[in-house]
Amino acid sequence: MASVGRPRGLRAWGLAAALVVGAFVPVAGALAPPALATTKCAGQPGDFGSEYLSAAWPGFTGVPVYSNDDAGFPYGTYVAPSSCYNYATTPSGKSVESGLEWQCVELVNRLYIAKGWITATWYGDGNELYGAKASAVGLTSQQRQGSITYLAPGDVISFDYSGNSAGHAAVVSDVKGSAITLVNQNTQRSQTISYGTFVNDKFTLNTGKGFTTIGVIHAPVRQSLPAEPTNGRDTSATTTSAVLTWTNPANNATTIVSQYRIANGAWVNGPSVNASQTSMTVRGLKPGKRYTFQLGAKNGAGTHWSAYFYVSTAD
Repeated sequence: MASVGRPRGLRAWGLAAALVVGAFVPVAGALAPPALATTKCAGQPGDFGSEYLSAAWPGFTGVPVYSNDDAGFPYGTYVAPSSCYNYATTPSGKSVESGLEWQCVELVNRLYIAKGWITATWYGDGNELYGAKASAVGLTSQQRQGSITYLAPGDVISFDYSGNSAGHAAVVSDVKGSAITLVNQNTQRSQTISYGTFVNDKFTLNTGKGFTTIGVIHAPVRQSLPAEPTNGRDTSATTTSAVLTWTNPANNATTIVSQYRIANGAWVNGPSVNASQTSMTVRGLKPGKRYTFQLGAKNGAGTHWSAYFYVSTAD
């Protein structure tokens, strides 16, 4: 939370009371590690906090996530000096201010600078990052709540927060269908990971109260197609329906879709399910027919279709 714009010196905020920690699942196929960040504020006080490495902060090794909570400074007691602004280095070697130690927006800036996604400071409070302030640093791929078509690791979600006028910003770390994992800075150490749900073009933070999603700012990286479903088969067919199962190896799919046809006829769109599921029921089939089926893993980049498999309905 809180701005990287000068002058700011806001205290650590009340997210700790709102978030509930669960298990964290790492993302396979992590992004390449960024350039190491540097800091102007070493010893203020000791750059305390937790550092999430590749196992729990996928792709972003070298960008520590600080909690503002340690034995010397219990959460909520440390206020960074107004002069304590951090700097990060771009892959080309440019030093760019990342923000006030250790606000939520400082993490967002430090990650984006270190990855080379921005080359100037992304100013604003957590609830101001969406819109014109993102566009000002070249981040033009943005989607407002209610029109979000996908989420991917590295995306930033901007929130209004009823407990603080500065709002909050968090980074997407893991996407498994509708289940989204976020990483937050400026919280208790145990609350750095939070969880939400992405359904019907909207993101909802499940492990916090008082948070309203404003929108998502997409990381400027090309999303890749997910791996296709494998081992597609029919486990139970009647005269007019079939239960399909499969193995889903993708870690970046949002939906599993289906299509089918008789012989060389036109493809018919079948049902779709959340990418975390591995079965679906197809209804409305014709008795005594042999169908060709395909399953597809879908995300914002497109659909990766499986190999054909065949289903015969009963007479």
